[in-house]
Amino acid sequence: LQVVEARLARVEVSGNQHFGTDNVRRSLPQLVEGVSPNTRALSRSLALANESPARQSVVTLGAGEKSGEIVARVAVKDEKPWRITLGLDNTGNGQTGRSRASVTYRHANLFDRDHQFVAQYITSPGNPGDVSIAGLAYRVPFYPLGDSLQVVLSRSNVSSGSVAGFDLTGRGTSAGLRYFRNLDAQGAWQHHLFAGLDRRAYRSGLRAPGVIALRTDLGVRPLSIGYGGVWRTQTNQLGLNLTLVRNLAGGTHGSQRDFDANRVGAKADYTLFRYGAWWRHVFANQWSATLSVNGQETGDVLTPVEFFGLGGAESVRGFYEREVGGDVGSRVGFEVHTPDLAPRLGLAKSGLRFLWFVDAGYVKRKNVLPGELRSVNLASTGLGMRYSFARTGSLRVDAARVLDGDGVRSDGSHRIHASLVWSF
Repeated sequence: LQVVEARLARVEVSGNQHFGTDNVRRSLPQLVEGVSPNTRALSRSLALANESPARQSVVTLGAGEKSGEIVARVAVKDEKPWRITLGLDNTGNGQTGRSRASVTYRHANLFDRDHQFVAQYITSPGNPGDVSIAGLAYRVPFYPLGDSLQVVLSRSNVSSGSVAGFDLTGRGTSAGLRYFRNLDAQGAWQHHLFAGLDRRAYRSGLRAPGVIALRTDLGVRPLSIGYGGVWRTQTNQLGLNLTLVRNLAGGTHGSQRDFDANRVGAKADYTLFRYGAWWRHVFANQWSATLSVNGQETGDVLTPVEFFGLGGAESVRGFYEREVGGDVGSRVGFEVHTPDLAPRLGLAKSGLRFLWFVDAGYVKRKNVLPGELRSVNLASTGLGMRYSFARTGSLRVDAARVLDGDGVRSDGSHRIHASLVWSF
């Protein structure tokens, strides 16, 4: 019995128009001529490379012309690495304006090394002086390891928003560091570990005519570790995210006294657990159903900046963004989508789907003070539409009817959530 270790004879790269062949090869460092490729490490590098928003690759290993030779074929689909996106939605409120406008610049291949940079600014068109949210994000891939490092910076003068995919829950400044470790795929299950450290400085207070401003500035330094994964087949998709957070008490405005001033009984060295999962199934007739759940658990009294928020376009529709919050809570959503109707209507390069949804959730507070609600339950249902044009524009509209307002909104009341995005 003779065992022959097959070695790589050559690498063929095809389909790349905006990314050079050398760039594609650098994202797959295990493909070296004359060496037998480590397929497990190659799988991790490929998964990391395909996290790029501008390039996707498929690697096929086949037999070469000679015995013991392997040929690697890399098929690439790419687009220009930079993109500017304009957005308009109605996620605001009555105090700062109902609408929000955003501009985002993204580059997915800085220095020809796949470094990703995102800059985003959000404001209120009707009240630009009242809403200012700015954020920067930078991501560096380490292809030989299959890992990546991300840095996020943000500044906000309102209490909620989202920058570069991260939710903001208080006015102030924040800086965050995340390290992602891709794990070996288990069949169709792609998964990773991550660890992060944030430094967030919140500013809040009470101001009234003739009254000295009362400030309750707060600083938090949450350390987080987590696990996430995605499983995809032709008819099913499943996602999971688990995160454990522990605050490192101390630092500027981070003492127990500062937490007591922010909320009675709040613990400076708090611990909390966040979770999220979703499942999507595509039926034979191209109808699809999606079930999602996310929530937060803790045994501690938290400050409002770490509350689990409920309400909004990505939460329980029919309510304003983060209209209620609590130390613990959960949200469940169910959607049924129609097949893509654009081809039947003759809409070229477009996608058009309608949907029916049901949202429900609850929040609970610990150490409730007089006048505060211990728990709130919300529920809604409605119809929606998703329209997309090529990779340029998209329109999302959801019309929700409140089933259970629990004193927050009247049962039977309505709200429309709408967002328009245009990229070039």
